[in-house]
Amino acid sequence: MTVAIAPGTSGAPTPAATPAAASAAHGAVAAPAGRPALELRGVTKRFAVPRGWREMLRAPREARWKTALDALTLEVPEGACYGVLGPNGAGKTTLFRVLSGTVLPDAGAVRVAGIDALADPARVRTRLAPASNDERTLLWRLDARGNLELYAALRGLAGAAARARVDEALEVVGLGDAGRARVATFSSGMRQRLLVARALLAHPRILLLDEPTRSLDPLAARSLRAFVRTELVARRGCTVVLATHDTEEALDVCDAVAVLDRGRVVASGPARTLAATYCAPAWTAWVADAPDSLPARLVAHGAARAAEWTGQADGGFRAMRLALDAGPEASARALARLQESGRVAKFEAEPATLATLIGRVLSGDGAQRDRARREDGGAS
Repeated sequence: MTVAIAPGTSGAPTPAATPAAASAAHGAVAAPAGRPALELRGVTKRFAVPRGWREMLRAPREARWKTALDALTLEVPEGACYGVLGPNGAGKTTLFRVLSGTVLPDAGAVRVAGIDALADPARVRTRLAPASNDERTLLWRLDARGNLELYAALRGLAGAAARARVDEALEVVGLGDAGRARVATFSSGMRQRLLVARALLAHPRILLLDEPTRSLDPLAARSLRAFVRTELVARRGCTVVLATHDTEEALDVCDAVAVLDRGRVVASGPARTLAATYCAPAWTAWVADAPDSLPARLVAHGAARAAEWTGQADGGFRAMRLALDAGPEASARALARLQESGRVAKFEAEPATLATLIGRVLSGDGAQRDRARREDGGAS
């Protein structure tokens, strides 16, 4: 099942959003309508599962396969920051390897900036660059400039042209003053920026970032996300495809998001709309002097989609777990009802995890769908 969500929906999800709407939904300048940056149609990739020698002797002709991409269809608008969200093993890295030409799909079509990626991979490499998140691919005994000059030489750049590209890339990622510092002295955040600078040497129109904040502390991760949006997307007009398993990162940084699970796109659309539909947080309230029937009353009065006592207690206060619609109005309405019925010590949100998001998509359980069912009188 694949769910595509259009911007501004107030009921059940509707057909897929346009590229311009996806960017506008995040507050970014919408890319002009036209040819998408990336198009994938029915892309499938399987890998052979390694077998032990005993199994090979018993059945030498028998092979087992693992499907990494399962008839995947995806379209990324030009000039957007597009998130690919999924757990480990969902197919994110395989998708990037297919896009960058290091892995050939078993079936399907791939177009990058209008170019058939399977027929002309050399031209694709002039438009698209993957930025590795593996710091071990850097030469730590060299300085930042030496790393980039070596990579520029491998790409056929030399002389003044190479020096100009290196200077430009270092300035773009904010390492202009650290060009002569050895990479071994860099923080993880600086090394991630240097990896991005290395990819920018090719002047790509499309940049692939595979979990760039995975090894960063919260402050460094926030800085890198801001750099992606303000410098790469807004200022340079680069199309950025960001693979991550961090729900908050994908929904906060990206204009639009595709959710992958077991090699398939199970949901896609503008980030804000996906968040409102499937990522309404669970809330916990600590209440005293409230009747046992309070959870049922909250649901009956429309102040909560679901509510129950958790069984936890602390100094006369009992914990209640609530499921609310997204947005401040819903939480304010629930809090007002709670205060009418007792004393409230705490009222706090628990953001939806990736597992919760995927579970809600696959089960069809989202805030907007629940609201639509109620408006229809409870019909399923």
